[in-house]
Amino acid sequence: MRFAIIGAGKIASKFCEAVRMTDGAELAAVGSKDPERARLFAETNGVPLHFGSYEEMLGSAKIDAVYISTTHNFHYDNIKLCLSKGKHVLCEKSMVTCKSDAVELFAIAKEKGLLLAEGMWIRHLDALKTVKKWISDGEIGDITLASMVAGFRAEVPDSHRLVNPALGGGVVFDIAVYAIETATYLFGEDIKNVLHTLHRGQAGSDMTVNLLLDYGGFTASLICTLAGGQPTDLLVSGSGGYIRMPSFIGGAECFLHKTGQEPVHFTAPYQNGFQFELAEFIRCVREGRTESQIMPAQDTTQCAEIFDVLLS
Repeated sequence: MRFAIIGAGKIASKFCEAVRMTDGAELAAVGSKDPERARLFAETNGVPLHFGSYEEMLGSAKIDAVYISTTHNFHYDNIKLCLSKGKHVLCEKSMVTCKSDAVELFAIAKEKGLLLAEGMWIRHLDALKTVKKWISDGEIGDITLASMVAGFRAEVPDSHRLVNPALGGGVVFDIAVYAIETATYLFGEDIKNVLHTLHRGQAGSDMTVNLLLDYGGFTASLICTLAGGQPTDLLVSGSGGYIRMPSFIGGAECFLHKTGQEPVHFTAPYQNGFQFELAEFIRCVREGRTESQIMPAQDTTQCAEIFDVLLS
């Protein structure tokens, strides 16, 4: 499958590395609104073709799919353009910034028979899959409480994409998306209520969010920040023990603590990490799917609906 890239930045370089690690994938082209930026990225990352126009690039018959890694504010327009040109799309998180955009774009993809998937790469890692299996198998009994904390101090100027509202900056789109979509992956989509507090920084973007997802029988507490350092940790408590996953955003290990038994330690080291979502993407296209089973449209749409609640 021949991939083009929209957005010639740091994360796209990681994607290029993942393509080289994945059977059935190859780099075809990169596009940027800055032709020189596209040229330099192509030379540095071994991409055969480079374009200073997205439209020109997407007109090429040498491209099957597009990886989008622009800032969040451009994702909707970028995805819609790619779908209109008949290309499958893998778009970095957060795929969209509101529910209505998600609904519209997934409907277009389905109508055209194209795959549209959000790049939530951590869902494809063996450690998080193991946590999900432990929960599904009832290893810790009934869930009584869950918590996730994640964040760091973004020491960047107000114009930086992390904190610039005009570029879709803020903790919700950059960090909380991981926690929200980890919660729906592990616990399902049946959220009864959403409560939150949110604090903004000098640039006007959201810098800290404390989010409570009420699942009826238990609550998942998600605390995310761009205003200060803290560990990135996942804890799921149950009636028969607990599960802990340090560094759940990309972590390679997890621990099962069953009451009265020795702890179980699972570890699955990896390099890069994007190759797993890439392999899933290719499999879905070959099977004629318009959405991924691991990162389905419903989960991306529900996450975007929570964005609407948090940022309204």
